[in-house]
Amino acid sequence: MVPELLSGHSRGPGRGDCGGPSRDALLLSGWLPCCKKLLQDNFAQAAIAEKTRKSFDVIAINMWGDREVTRLNGEAMTEKAFAKRVRVMFTPTLVMLDEDGEVALRINGYSPPIASTRR
Repeated sequence: MVPELLSGHSRGPGRGDCGGPSRDALLLSGWLPCCKKLLQDNFAQAAIAEKTRKSFDVIAINMWGDREVTRLNGEAMTEKAFAKRVRVMFTPTLVMLDEDGEVALRINGYSPPIASTRR
């Protein structure tokens, strides 16, 4: 599900012009039940996936991963270093970044979809 949600977006924090959608890092571990539930119950819903694609640049990051990601300021680091930098302690965690690449909002844990998006 993450690749479909990310289609059309880069996979590293910051992909250019800050006038576009907000940057949103989704830190998860695909094997954990709460992360699977987020992907299968929330982002599998077309309305949620489409609104997310329109409004955010979603970057899926494995908080224990070694892939290289690049922050908005051009600083390169591993996924786990990025997770530590934005103080992620567990997954799933949604981190919204401001135009400077700093955490503007953090949503920790799983929340089920709200009723209005289930239609």
